[in-house]
Amino acid sequence: MGPKGASLVLTENVGPVLTIGINRPEVRNCVNNDTAKQLIHAFEEAEKDDAVKSIVLHGFGGSLCSGYDLSQLKDMDGEADIPQDYGPMGPTRMEITKPTVAAVSGYAVAGGLELALMCDLRVMEETAVMGVFCRRFGTTCGLEQDHPNQSIRRREGKTELFLKIAGLYKDTDEDYLGKIQLSKDPPDPAIHYWRTSYQISKINPDFQKNYPALKRNHPDQSNSTNGIRIAEENINKSTVQTIMETLEEISIPGFKTIFGDRAKLPRRIMWIAVLLICALTSGFQVQDRVFYYLSFPVDVSVRVTRNSTLRFPTITICNKNEFNMSKVMSLRKEMYNLKNEAPILGIPGVDWNISELVGFKRMNAKQLWNEISHDINVMALECWFGRNISCSERGKWKKIYTYQGVCYSYKLHDPSVRLSGMFNNFYLKLEEKEKSLYNLDDGWKLLVHDSRDSALIGIRTHGSTVYRGWGKDMRIYVRSFKTLNTKSRPCILKEDYSWSECVAKCFVVALAAKAPCKLPYMDGKLTSFSGTRALFHTRLWSSEEFDVTSASASDYSTFAEFMCVYASSTKCQLLFLKIVTALGVPGDYCSSPESYSKAALAADNLLFFGEWSSSNCSCARQCNQDYFLPYTETSVIENKLGRLRVFFQDLTFDDIKESIYYTSIPLLCDIGGSLGLLLGASVLTFFEIVEAISVAFFVSGKSVTDKIKQK
Repeated sequence: MGPKGASLVLTENVGPVLTIGINRPEVRNCVNNDTAKQLIHAFEEAEKDDAVKSIVLHGFGGSLCSGYDLSQLKDMDGEADIPQDYGPMGPTRMEITKPTVAAVSGYAVAGGLELALMCDLRVMEETAVMGVFCRRFGTTCGLEQDHPNQSIRRREGKTELFLKIAGLYKDTDEDYLGKIQLSKDPPDPAIHYWRTSYQISKINPDFQKNYPALKRNHPDQSNSTNGIRIAEENINKSTVQTIMETLEEISIPGFKTIFGDRAKLPRRIMWIAVLLICALTSGFQVQDRVFYYLSFPVDVSVRVTRNSTLRFPTITICNKNEFNMSKVMSLRKEMYNLKNEAPILGIPGVDWNISELVGFKRMNAKQLWNEISHDINVMALECWFGRNISCSERGKWKKIYTYQGVCYSYKLHDPSVRLSGMFNNFYLKLEEKEKSLYNLDDGWKLLVHDSRDSALIGIRTHGSTVYRGWGKDMRIYVRSFKTLNTKSRPCILKEDYSWSECVAKCFVVALAAKAPCKLPYMDGKLTSFSGTRALFHTRLWSSEEFDVTSASASDYSTFAEFMCVYASSTKCQLLFLKIVTALGVPGDYCSSPESYSKAALAADNLLFFGEWSSSNCSCARQCNQDYFLPYTETSVIENKLGRLRVFFQDLTFDDIKESIYYTSIPLLCDIGGSLGLLLGASVLTFFEIVEAISVAFFVSGKSVTDKIKQK
């Protein structure tokens, strides 16, 4: 055994060059633990010394290094006593920044080959022998295969380093022969070319006699011209070959068999079929998950919440006896006196109706409704909101026009209420003072609704009735919906938007398409044509621009009917609302009995006889909406009055909220699970494939560019 201590590795400064020599000639400079530590120390000192510009690694006694000292294994308990992050051969895993040359003489085998490959350049004697001899016995050499990290084993192994330096062709030779030796022929251009450009020796042609497999895998290298050509082919590989070699290293079972060069054809075909079936199955599963993700599935959570306050709804009241018959009879008597005719007798609304009064005293339909409507102050005998608090103190009544006639809506100044129970909220006592009933209809219509909602047709389609002699208690429960605006289920997030308001406007415009004039409720927030001009382009109107100012009622009715059918998306619906709000309904209010009768009949046909439905409007739903659900109890009271109590049972409400159920994280997990189960891969594996192909094309393109520049 060689001497220990500093004598195992000798260093010498020759100007800016530092020589590092392995001094164990009696064992052909094989490396034990002490030698490895001293090599590490020598290279670390060289890295720190600014005076050292380059390093030469050599061996004393005629050989560079014959590998690791196997005799030390018998005394080793566990892993080699080498500092962490270093290899058994010493500095082979160091990142050496200074140019390093290996002076190779004699043997550089096993770990010695690893030390030579560590250097930037190898200068060899013609009798030098390099290789991994244990390959001939079907085993692996070196301690790198025992490293716990597989990537370190492959990245730091001598075979991998040899492949990176010499190319796939030379690495295959080393696998077959176990060693590579310089030809003993005199140096020729091929040998010189290989030495200077690739720093590797030429295979001795004599080896092909003993290893016939080489004849099948490698062309003849007996002359220098072939040697140069083969070297160029190894370096300038095609893009496809580079991709194949790279894909072989991808961590998917079967890739090494398919893209490697050792498996036989039947085995390749079998693996191709298996991988193809698994890839197709995985592809269908991934497609299903992606489509499910794109459908934006939602999760609905329902939570019962108790709040300190609740928002009280708006209450709309209509007299089912639509008109004040005392006023109607007075006007009718006056009209017939002027005509010197006897009035038609019979049941009001059955044998005759108020249409005959339209135009009298130059009153249009809206003016007539105002003249003969009921007064809320007359209908309401008592109105309280809370104990001893009048309705006028907490809110106000507002006159509105609906399909049911002139109605009144009560809305609080501050809609937040802090108390619940029948004695703490809305109380109303009603009285019908008219003896004659229009259309024989009796009682009152009631609608409890959100302040944003319209009662124009809702009072008729969704209202409840309080008859004379009835007392009705309405317990209100609140459901608050917060829904998501998705592509499959769009909604409008604007706070002032209301679905029922949209439907009411749609009904008004649909009625305008049928009626010759406007009824009183065909106004609301709408404006007239005066000073308004709108231009509609080809896709929405016709081949010419449309001037609303000069349009006739029939033209606009056609457009209104078209919009009611066409407005099937949120975008179209918003445009529809904008048009109705900006332009209003064409024409004037009905001003003759004939026109009023036709308009009223058209409204009845639309609402009651199936000529119109809210589905024609396709109004987008509200993203945030509160529903006030009434639970009623009815009792009989005296004096033919009507009594109404509207109150919260308690201050709880149902908070119903939508959230995205299937997010990107579950999507990636499902995709990863499918890939792992069927292909033994992960999402990162596909990034690995993309990276490998990209690098191959980049290297190929760079090689072509370099050739063009050289020419």
